[in-house]
Amino acid sequence: NEPWIVEGLILNKEYILREVKAPKDHSIAEDVHFTVGKDKEVVMIDDFWEDEQLGEEPVFTDIEAVKVDYHTHKRIISSYFKFGMYADQKCTKLLMIAEADEETGTATFYGIRSGTYYIKELEAPPGYQLSDEIKKVVVDENLEGYGETYTFEYENTLLPTTIIKTGDTPSIAGFVILSFVSVLGIVVARKKKEEF
Repeated sequence: NEPWIVEGLILNKEYILREVKAPKDHSIAEDVHFTVGKDKEVVMIDDFWEDEQLGEEPVFTDIEAVKVDYHTHKRIISSYFKFGMYADQKCTKLLMIAEADEETGTATFYGIRSGTYYIKELEAPPGYQLSDEIKKVVVDENLEGYGETYTFEYENTLLPTTIIKTGDTPSIAGFVILSFVSVLGIVVARKKKEEF
């Protein structure tokens, strides 16, 4: 019920207000498209969610993706990766985005109710290839961590590195000879100058 004031938006430009985490026992609100005008107020409503079929309060589960290196299986600690959660297998219906926690190497989707979801990487950590893996997660009573936190690992492979060779490395002997010739040329030039 308290307004959230956003400053610095551009007048007459269209924006999308998207909720990525809803309060407990509420569904995620639909996106609100709006164009900035003077004293513009945008309203977003979270509906209280009830399971009418079961007649009981819904169970919410956090889904945590742990970033690991494909070869070492060590956590990738970075703040520059993110995941998308989708309602369909082709990943066209985006539900929410989870960004990296640079202290833990994880990205977490909070308060997910029962259902089938598809998770894929939207941005990879620096130095790693973007993975095309799509992780299917069925949130129900059979899921490990149901009602608390379900955790899974998501692997990334390092980008290939290229070494560019620009020519043969000069030998020490060649460097010494070149230096001697240069010094000799300076001495000869000075002697000629003194003769004049």
